[in-house]
Amino acid sequence: MFNLFKYDSPLVQTCNKIVDCICLSILWLITSLPVVTVGASTTALYYAINACIRCDKGGIWRSYWRSFRTNFKQATILWFLLFLICGLLGGSCYSAYVLCLNGALPKEMFFFLLIVLALVMAWANMIFPYLAKFQNSTKMILKNCFGIGLLNLHIALLQPVFFVLVIVCIVFFPIAILCAPSVYMVLSCYTLEPVFRKYMSEEDRAKEEALLQELKS
Repeated sequence: MFNLFKYDSPLVQTCNKIVDCICLSILWLITSLPVVTVGASTTALYYAINACIRCDKGGIWRSYWRSFRTNFKQATILWFLLFLICGLLGGSCYSAYVLCLNGALPKEMFFFLLIVLALVMAWANMIFPYLAKFQNSTKMILKNCFGIGLLNLHIALLQPVFFVLVIVCIVFFPIAILCAPSVYMVLSCYTLEPVFRKYMSEEDRAKEEALLQELKS
């Protein structure tokens, strides 16, 4: 029985990962408060989840801040672009919904815009995880995520589903905010990593493994 409480036992390791997820969620919330840093925070959260929760390499603090500092500028640019695009589409969907209620617009137009918004969100939700994995220009990141999303549409569409489910949980159970960001990112990580690895060269994989080993040491 006492073996259950050894440091390397599955029970203790699971508890440690749960605590790490809560700490990462709180760290993400704090670093996202300025709003302009949401992109860098989200990239860092994915990187830390992949390194510490999925791969058991390195500490959450070191992993998080390493990615946050490294990707801050590019993640911030991407965040503003995505905020603008999703904001415009979201506003268009709302306007179309109001016009449909008043009979001034066909319902088909509202559903069309809703589908477009879902596809854009699927694309957008892949961008920060991609940035955490690959080094590329901003233009190529947007382009590559679009291509990867199309070729793996079933996986890409899962990301906004995860996002909506997490938001619903927060609405009904506000205390869930303490772990919701990490739960969402864990789901994203375990579904996106197999996809990303298909597009990694042997050199990319070796480089990633070296970085993870460095974090662990």
